[in-house]
Amino acid sequence: MISNGNGLIVTDFLEIPHAFSTRKGGFSSGVYSSLNFGISTADEPEIVAKNRDLFYKYFDTRQNKVATIKQVHGGGVAVLDKPTWFNYEADAMITNKRDLLLIINTADCLPILFYDPVKNLIGAAHAGWRGTVASIARNVVTALKDNYSSKPEDIKAVIGPGIAGDCYQVDDKTIQEFRDADFPDSVYTPDGSGHFLLDNLKANLFVLEQAGVLAENILSLELCTHCDRDLFYSHRRDGRARGSHWAGIRL
Repeated sequence: MISNGNGLIVTDFLEIPHAFSTRKGGFSSGVYSSLNFGISTADEPEIVAKNRDLFYKYFDTRQNKVATIKQVHGGGVAVLDKPTWFNYEADAMITNKRDLLLIINTADCLPILFYDPVKNLIGAAHAGWRGTVASIARNVVTALKDNYSSKPEDIKAVIGPGIAGDCYQVDDKTIQEFRDADFPDSVYTPDGSGHFLLDNLKANLFVLEQAGVLAENILSLELCTHCDRDLFYSHRRDGRARGSHWAGIRL
């Protein structure tokens, strides 16, 4: 089901080009070793550019065919019909344009890729805990339906690597937001006084199914960025002394 080559994780679940990056297969060194895509670090811009070119090459495209957004940890969805570089404040985007590569940037938050094979549509979402509380995944499904007449039961989704469960301790204030948003108790467990373990993956599975996406149309890679130091960067584990991942999808 899953293959990992040249630093990218791809699946056979979606019938179109898509990938989640690891920290393998790039040119960066030190704490950024080696496939770092983040420029808001002390990594060398020229090296980051070479890493990004590897990602574009996999999709047989180049930077002027890319759409990416200024992620703000919210529930907004941008509807795009042309390339853009951080021109929209949102945490997800959708398109029906064949030559547009959608890219999400993560370092613990969950990347979620969407594909409607009936209407030939794609989407990409950045789901940290705040975006999850704001139902960013459901908002993508709603945006696909409202803008392109997509049916939720036709949509397929792949959830990429991110922090969750035993690795993701949060405080009671955070969990209260999940309670207020009517998430089930099963998405968190107590972990000492005033603290909980948040299963952000389970929370997003709940959101997708509540949005009408069929369980058989959802694939979770079930890979934890915090657990696997060799394969992934993690902001919770390493702070700012780390690189960033990309997740991408293209019709």
